[in-house]
Amino acid sequence: MKKETNILDRVNLAEWESFRRFRFVQKTFHPYACLLSKEPLNEEGARLWEPYRGQPYDPDRFELMDDAWDHEHCDVCYAHVDDGMVYWSNDGPEHVDLCTTCYPLVVRELQAGYWLG
Repeated sequence: MKKETNILDRVNLAEWESFRRFRFVQKTFHPYACLLSKEPLNEEGARLWEPYRGQPYDPDRFELMDDAWDHEHCDVCYAHVDDGMVYWSNDGPEHVDLCTTCYPLVVRELQAGYWLG
């Protein structure tokens, strides 16, 4: 994230409420499986890519691709989290990731309660 002062502008109230409930754990990113649609979405041949986290899927519509999900994005600043990078991820059913720059800013704001308005 380029400017620390932007965090309050980048995160809406609903996201702050979610962040407050989450339990973030530090992880190191490594590529993992994803689902790739078998049929193109448009005339240019673009296909849907979706991270695979064990959810059920229709093998007639999707192909399981090992180690094809090669990065995540920080949910605050959208920075890439690439192979070997440390990041913070929610340890619950809602998938949310924070880069190492945004995580301490989010924690600071949650502790201070500024986001409450």
